[in-house]
Parts: sequence; structure tokens; C-alpha cells
Amino acid sequence: MSQYEIIIVLISILNLLILVFGLLFAYRQIIISRKIHFNTHEWNRLMSTHETLCDYVVKEIFPIRFKILNTVVDFENQNTDFIVLVKQLDDDKIIALKADIREMLSKFSLVCLQIKNNVLDEDTCYLFLAHFVVTFYRFSKPFIVEYRNQLNEQFKYIDFTDLAESWIKKMEQKSNEYRASIINRRGYKPEIDTKI
Repeated sequence: MSQYEIIIVLISILNLLILVFGLLFAYRQIIISRKIHFNTHEWNRLMSTHETLCDYVVKEIFPIRFKILNTVVDFENQNTDFIVLVKQLDDDKIIALKADIREMLSKFSLVCLQIKNNVLDEDTCYLFLAHFVVTFYRFSKPFIVEYRNQLNEQFKYIDFTDLAESWIKKMEQKSNEYRASIINRRGYKPEIDTKI
């Protein structure tokens, strides 16, 4: 092998090493870029959640809530039944109540759609809205069923109802976990009835 051929082989090996190091560097840059993108996305999602809760919910949804509470009914009372309530109201108040419920459901559906599409952080929204969403859902459920049948559209407000039902399950699970922790803390062991 001549000296010329050895130089060509060394240059080829050097080119190959440069190419491998370039690919490794590019791969590292892609990984770093993805991490930065994910962290930026997560930060933007949390900021968007905060802004939505502070601006949209407080300024758009809560005034409707107060309007319903002040003029018609305390739907946050667990004993309030929509069907019984409608039978007690005159026609003008029924029309106003239904319009306010539709407006609130439409606004909540927008928030629920954003949660579903991961634009808003569900855990943060849960902490801020869970009680309100669940009590409003329980109150408005007969209205939703009636309205869906009236429109012959069974998926109307589906994002709101799905989220409310999942939050009900989450609340029940947290309640059961809390009860279990109290029982475990006090050392109380319930008797197990083996006769089933």
C-alpha cells in the first residue's frame, strides 16, 4: 500500500468520524429542543389555565351563576330538583331560567373542550371548579336530557357532561380515600361480615 492510499484511507476515516460526531450532535440538539418545547408547552398550558380561570370563568360564568342564584333558585343546594322547581315557577321565570342554564352550559362546554384537548390543565381546573361544576351538573341534568330530546341531538353539551361525571367519580374516590385514611389513622378496623 502506497503512502498516497494510506492518506486517502485516513481522510476517509476522518470524514466518517466527523459525520458520526455531527449526527450525534444533531441528535443531542433535537432531544434538547424537544425538552425545551415540552417545558414551554406545559408552562403555556398552565398560564392559559390560570388566565382562563381568572378572566373567563370569573367574568363570564360566575355572573350567570349569581343571576340564577339571585333571581330564581339556589342550585348549589343539594335538595334543589330542577323538575320540581320548574313546576313551581311561572312561565317567564322558566324561560329566563332555561336561557341562563343554556348560556352557562355553552360557556362551560368551551372550558370543557379546552380541558379535553389539553389546552387547559385539568387538575388546576378541578381544584378551582369541581364543586361548582358537579353541583350545577346535578341540578341541570334533567334540563340537559329534556333539551337533547327537544333538539333530537344526543351529544349536546357532551363535553360538559363527560367532564362532570368523571369529576363526580374523582370526588367519590378522593372521599373514600380520605375516609380510609381516617379509619387507618385511628386504628379502627371494621368487622368484616363473611356472610354474603
